[in-house]
Amino acid sequence: MSLEFLRKGKKEKMPFIKGTTLKDILKQKGINTETVLIKLNGTIATLEEKPKDKDKLEILDIISGG
Repeated sequence: MSLEFLRKGKKEKMPFIKGTTLKDILKQKGINTETVLIKLNGTIATLEEKPKDKDKLEILDIISGG
């Protein structure tokens, strides 16, 4: 199984095992889950969701400041 992974304008095909959560994927990529917004197939997703084969996962960095 694989999904399309998009972050900061870079797209890559990423293999994953069935049953893997989005949190697992972000952890594997070394991404802090508290600083990003996750979109799965164009819809805001939760960390507990499990992608399906050929899904599109987009990671948006949240910018904050004062």
